[in-house]
Amino acid sequence: MFTKEVQPTPQHAPFPKNTACDPREHRQFVNASPRLSVAKTCAVLKQGFGLSLSSGGLSQLLQRVAGKLQGQYQELHERIRTSDAVYADETSWYVGCPGYWLWVFTTPTSTVYRIAGSRGHPVAAKVLGRDFAGVLVSDSAKVYDAFPGPQHKCIAHHLRNLEQRRYYPGQRSPHYLEAWELLWKDVLELTHARQQLAGNEFAARRAQLESRADSLLQAQPAEPGDRKFRTRMNNARKHLFGCLYHDVDPTNNRAERALRPAVVARKISCGNKTERGSRATEILLSLITTAHQQARDFLADLTQTLPLAALPAREAPTVARKRKRGATRSEKLDTNVRRSREICRFDFRSRC
Repeated sequence: MFTKEVQPTPQHAPFPKNTACDPREHRQFVNASPRLSVAKTCAVLKQGFGLSLSSGGLSQLLQRVAGKLQGQYQELHERIRTSDAVYADETSWYVGCPGYWLWVFTTPTSTVYRIAGSRGHPVAAKVLGRDFAGVLVSDSAKVYDAFPGPQHKCIAHHLRNLEQRRYYPGQRSPHYLEAWELLWKDVLELTHARQQLAGNEFAARRAQLESRADSLLQAQPAEPGDRKFRTRMNNARKHLFGCLYHDVDPTNNRAERALRPAVVARKISCGNKTERGSRATEILLSLITTAHQQARDFLADLTQTLPLAALPAREAPTVARKRKRGATRSEKLDTNVRRSREICRFDFRSRC
């Protein structure tokens, strides 16, 4: 009979050097953390770093850290409010149940996330301020229309909606939608050629594009899909060509990219379970994303902001304390034995 020799497994087996728990590659662990659930993160910390944490303990730890970073989160709000241009978007979220929204307001150097139970204008106004004067780039959602400053509506969203109208019930002729598609492609081309054109030539070509858009809006198409798209363009007319008047991107892709890691985390954990958890999520996401945008190490910044206090050394038990502890136990045992003997002796005498 053959026997298989089993090697003893150490309590905390070290990770290979090419994994994210290697201190030299801790940035990979930070980048991958949004793709891990809380339970899997605890397992990584246990196996790679020897840290024993429950899911609840890790969640409470993140909440305490986020509370201490509240001041930096408010500084991000002030920085966003004074920016020349902000890209905004929102997506559905969970805080114990559906019905919540994750908002993002981003610039090339800063990002603010906000979780709220509303998709209305007051949420955006609380982050940006009601008198936000910068250029606001967004999709065609009406929640942003009340801001007094200049705006631009994402061209990529226009093209997606246009593609949907091609297959609208009763839609037959594609000519009207094709004219709009050609217009938006010309707008994108002119936006990218801004630096190569003289000011007068750029303004002339911009005026031609606006004239084509006005002609399409004045038309009275008969197709149902055409009418739907014309209504959409007419409602956003004053914000259609913001990218040709201001130095902003023609699409809202910057805000959509900022939402992508949060969407991945939502698919893994379904958002948050409590209001405190959602508050910690919006603070930590904002600071981590901003650090990446500015090419800073978030863990290094966190170490300087929240230094760990040195724990007092635990006093090792001395030989005298061990002897005293053993003597005390033996004395208690002798006392219990004597009491038992006396009880038995008394019981025997009473029977006799």
